[in-house]
Amino acid sequence: MHKRPRSILIAENNRAMAQALRLHMERAGYSVYVAHDGDQASILAARQRFDLIIASLELPAISGAEFCRHVREDLRLTETPMAVCCTPNLKANAESLAFNYGISRIFVKPIDPSMMVAFANETVAGLVAAV
Repeated sequence: MHKRPRSILIAENNRAMAQALRLHMERAGYSVYVAHDGDQASILAARQRFDLIIASLELPAISGAEFCRHVREDLRLTETPMAVCCTPNLKANAESLAFNYGISRIFVKPIDPSMMVAFANETVAGLVAAV
């Protein structure tokens, strides 16, 4: 039986950061989709099932906070694990989001991509064990 690769949506406006995360995640065996603004991320999240969503709070168009709210209001996505990335000055906002929207993890920029991969592996392994 052929299993589908685990998929991750990365919503990150910093293109270099998004590319670095994508590269590390793909090397770890994930199918990765990248959106550079909140509108793109919302469209992708509505169209496809993801095993993990990682969103920056500093997204243009729709903010990262609004994107998180959209995800949690979509009944198909309420159980999808989410992490947020933020600059140090937005950490308090991220902590509030974590509480309000069930965010699994907060990453403060600059982010070590290997830590993000470790988090993804842990989270996705938890999903597989729960099935």
